[in-house]
Amino acid sequence: ANPIVRNDVTGEELKLIQPRASGHMVEFGRAVMHARGNRWLIDSVPPLNGPNEEINPLDLFVGALPACGLMVYEAVARETGISLQAAKATVEADLDPRGVAGKNVNPRIRAFRVSIDVEGPTSEELEMMAQAFQVRCPIYTTLERSAEIYVTHAGLN
Repeated sequence: ANPIVRNDVTGEELKLIQPRASGHMVEFGRAVMHARGNRWLIDSVPPLNGPNEEINPLDLFVGALPACGLMVYEAVARETGISLQAAKATVEADLDPRGVAGKNVNPRIRAFRVSIDVEGPTSEELEMMAQAFQVRCPIYTTLERSAEIYVTHAGLN
């Protein structure tokens, strides 16, 4: 049974969902992953002697933040009628890969730098979209508890 979890702000009971992904090794350094009927290949990173030809777990992890940001910006634009002609997002993360290779270094990500650039919104609309990203993106709200996140939001011109 799922534990009862309460909203941090209102105290109401939350209705949690359980996104799920699974995978199996197909050869050393390569796995096939599955989620919601989709399949994709994952390669091991160089510190683990993987081929690193396909996307690796770190790429997926770091890539989830800009993907979620773009989806939140697009949703806010659609919900509020904001004109959004273009959007792009980039994330960089800082970590020491020696920990992945088994050295005495914690391999955790120490910081994220997020850049989200959009074309169309006014500065006020851009500020509202930026705020929505930092409140609505489950990737952001989870990661902000684990590492510094530096966010730059700008209009594309």
